[in-house]
Formats: sequence, structure tokens, C-alpha cells
Amino acid sequence: MLNYIESYLIYPFEKIRRKIPTREKYLNTVIFTFLALSAAEIPLVGTMKKENLSEVTFKVSGTLMQLGTQPFVFASMVAPLLLDQDNEQGTNIIGFIISIFMALQWGIAEYNWVATVQLCFVAYLLLQSEVYLKERGAISPSTALIFANASKRIILSLFVDPLSFIWAIVLMISVAWIENINITVPLTHTRSRMQTISMELPVMYNSTTALIMYYTFIEILSSIWTPAQILLSRNISRDTFITAPILYICVYFINSKLASFNNQTGKDMIQRWKKQKLTLKGWRDPKKMYKYVQNIIDRNVKWNTIFICGLWTLGILYRPSVGITTLFILVGTIKRNRPTWQLF
Repeated sequence: MLNYIESYLIYPFEKIRRKIPTREKYLNTVIFTFLALSAAEIPLVGTMKKENLSEVTFKVSGTLMQLGTQPFVFASMVAPLLLDQDNEQGTNIIGFIISIFMALQWGIAEYNWVATVQLCFVAYLLLQSEVYLKERGAISPSTALIFANASKRIILSLFVDPLSFIWAIVLMISVAWIENINITVPLTHTRSRMQTISMELPVMYNSTTALIMYYTFIEILSSIWTPAQILLSRNISRDTFITAPILYICVYFINSKLASFNNQTGKDMIQRWKKQKLTLKGWRDPKKMYKYVQNIIDRNVKWNTIFICGLWTLGILYRPSVGITTLFILVGTIKRNRPTWQLF
């Protein structure tokens, strides 16, 4: 069904027959980001621009980016449960369908059908952008927009609220430091016992995926069911005593399931190393090796959850210029793209 819809919705872009230079990918991403940020300044017919409060996606209420990239980010979370992992186009189609549903739901609530048509058209353009930039862009459209918008807010806070700016920088440094903590596992080559290698398992084993998944789901839910907004508390208030325990429990639950879902359990790791002709140094029993590595992973997942929830709590006690979840995305983006900053 999705393949049938795809044949009608997705523009048949020219097949790539060459290696696209890094600077061209960045140029494509910059052009898209500029156009999307410009669209976020254009109000919908009959509405006014409101503050953007999304932590993990880019959306600006009351503008052409009212829905923004939120439906596509949510689709990337649920699609692996419905589709093959390699079906990127199907994920984008699901994101577009969610966009249409949310646009119609908003149109019914606001009695503004002209704006609904605008939102559907923007969703169609974002669908094409997701497909085009998949191989022609440097980073995903949503990440590019979050990075650009958050960077702007951090820089502006330097002049408006210097203390908030300093606090954001401190938290970013803390996140970057925590992301680099690893547990070393000694491996040896199965054919040459003298050849050893150290494999590092990060303490932030699932990175910030659990927190991003939680916020994406809650933001989608709150846009449909208003009472769920209580779970998006960003400052100390009565709601925080409800929000914090639920967030801690949900983040730990998601974190504990991600390793199995992503095939990153101890057994998966041992089997992957075996294909590379590597094994645990001094170990022979596969079951004991599975258990040993799994214990390290389970311990890392617990610390991962503690670090995430601890930093989130610090961001609630005194709010930085952007949300702590957004800071996680910023640091992750910088870390992944650091080797490719040289454009010329």
C-alpha cells in the first residue's frame, strides 16, 4: 500500500550517478534550512506566530511550519515497528500521512480550512525535501533545523540573558564529556592470540535516544490531547512533581528495551565480533561471554539513564537558553560531523 502511495507522491528525482562532494551536501542542507526558517516567519492565514516550544523537532506554531518536522521524526520512531529497517521511503510516507492527519485535526479545532490546505502543501514539500536530502544532504532536515534554531537562540541569549547562556555552555560541556566515557573490553584475534584490540562500549550506550523518543511521543500526544501538556513541564512548578517521575520511569523503560530492538545486546556483540575473527581475551564459553558483555551493557544502560535524568533535572532547576534535550541533539550533531567541517 505504501509503495502504491509512494509512486504518486514522491517526485522521481534523478538517480545519483556520482559521488556528491561534502561541500555540495552542506550547500544543499544550508539552502533547505534557510528556506524552512523563512517559512517559519510566515504566518498562516488567520493566525499569529507563537513561541516554538518543541524540544526534539522543529516547529513554530502559527506559521507555515506549524507542524514542521515533528510528524516525520515521529514516523522514524514508529516505522521500524511496521516496516523493514531499510524502507526509508515508507518512513517518509508515514510521516506525510501523519502530517495530513494532524493538519486536518488542527483545521477542525480551529475552523481554518485555508490554513489547513497550507499545512498540507508544506507537508508535501517537506516530504520531497526528506527524500532529496537523504543522499544529497549532510544531515537530516530535522536535525539541521533544530541545530540552526537552537544555535540562534543560544547566541541571542548571550546578549539577553548571559547567565542562561553560560549555563547552556556548561551543560553542553557536561554532555560532551559524558558522551566520551567508555568501558574497555579486551579482545583478541581468534587466529593470532598475540594480536589484541580494545573495544570500547560507551557508558551512554543508547546515547539520548530514549529521551528524544519520550519527548517526541509526548509532544505528538499533547498536540492531539491538550491535558498531556502537563508532561512537558520545563520549569519548576507543581506539574514537575508529576512530570519528573513519569519521565524517569519512561526513559529507563525505553533505554532497557533499545539494545534488544537495535540488535545491540551482549549476544549480538559477541556474534558480530566473531564474524570479525575476534573474541574476548581469556574466555572460551560463548554463554559466559554473552553474560559478561550483557552485564556491562546493562550497567551502562543504568548509568545512561542516570546521566540523562540528572542533566534533565539540572535543566529544570535552572533553564538554559534551550532545552536540555535540544542540547543533547546539538552535541550529538557536532560530534558526528566534526571530521567533515572542512568544506573547501
